[in-house]
Amino acid sequence: MWQRLPKIRLVIVIILLAGAFHNASLASKSEYNFKAVFSAVLCLVSVCIILGVTLRRQATKPLTDLVDLIYFGSGAQEDVPPLNLRLPRACRAERCYEKAVLECERLMEWHSLAPELWAELILAKRCGGLGGGQEEEITRNRALECLGMIHRPSLFDRMLRDRNDLPDFPAGLASQFER
Repeated sequence: MWQRLPKIRLVIVIILLAGAFHNASLASKSEYNFKAVFSAVLCLVSVCIILGVTLRRQATKPLTDLVDLIYFGSGAQEDVPPLNLRLPRACRAERCYEKAVLECERLMEWHSLAPELWAELILAKRCGGLGGGQEEEITRNRALECLGMIHRPSLFDRMLRDRNDLPDFPAGLASQFER
């Protein structure tokens, strides 16, 4: 939770909490110190406002999980689907390259660190002639950067070469997807 909070906001929250505790200790020492009590409450309200956006998800997650459990039968809404490249490969084999690229980009939402998925995306773009060589080079560089292989591109290129093993289909073959 704290990693997603901007540093300046975290510093402001710490300062406000320190001020609230200081004013609360001043208010407890004297009997009728309205200013100290008011400023301590004001600091705490400010902290709640600043952290409210961040804490909202953590505070409401148990209730939403309970509602999901009642209505959908499962509280695990954030499960990542398994990586399955059968559909993009089938689309590429059937020469539906746009569908293969769309399916790869959809899977990229969950599995951006899967080299096989990046290879399938590049091969679908290459086979379909989508974007030309420059688009393929941009996608390859994004893949190398995302996978941390920027200094070892030959390993990724070898994997890309090995995955291009689909049989050559005749041009007149009717696609299963168009029926």
